[in-house]
Amino acid sequence: MQRKLPSGNNFEAIKKIGKGSYGSVYLGKSLKTKENCAIKRIDLRKTRNLENARKKVNRELEVMKRVKHENCVELFFIEPKNYQNADLIYVVMEYCDKGDLSEYLDSKKEKNKKLSIEEIKGIFRQIVLGLKYLHQKRIVHRDLKPKNIILQSNQNQSNPPYFHIQFQISWILDFQKRNSQKMI
Repeated sequence: MQRKLPSGNNFEAIKKIGKGSYGSVYLGKSLKTKENCAIKRIDLRKTRNLENARKKVNRELEVMKRVKHENCVELFFIEPKNYQNADLIYVVMEYCDKGDLSEYLDSKKEKNKKLSIEEIKGIFRQIVLGLKYLHQKRIVHRDLKPKNIILQSNQNQSNPPYFHIQFQISWILDFQKRNSQKMI
């Protein structure tokens, strides 16, 4: 199934690779560079509480727009640009091709292989670097688990994959007001 984004943007959805609360995620491809991407299609038209769903999606997108770090999923763009009141939103972001940390650990277990100390240190280091960056931006990830740590191939095959934090539930802290703003 190949479809261009509604605006005719230079990306196309190739195949469905996941489903979430408000829509589906597709493997996409840039028509210009031929590089893969993930396209999240968010459809709020069928939600029971449209305003609540819209708030959650807008908060998630606001967090993603603030984040630029090698250990966090990169947002390329959002369509439409004025998405705040849209019922159908496309989010084009970095595609991580190696599944999630849970799948990675299960595959090691199935093969009766253990992670080496060096590999464990490398994984932990990447997660900590991503979290440190988020905390410096006053973003707190509230659902950090192996399913929310996704992997991307490393150019150097002798090294483990890169680990990226994806956003589901986050908080942006406002220390001056001594409260926090919930972000999905």
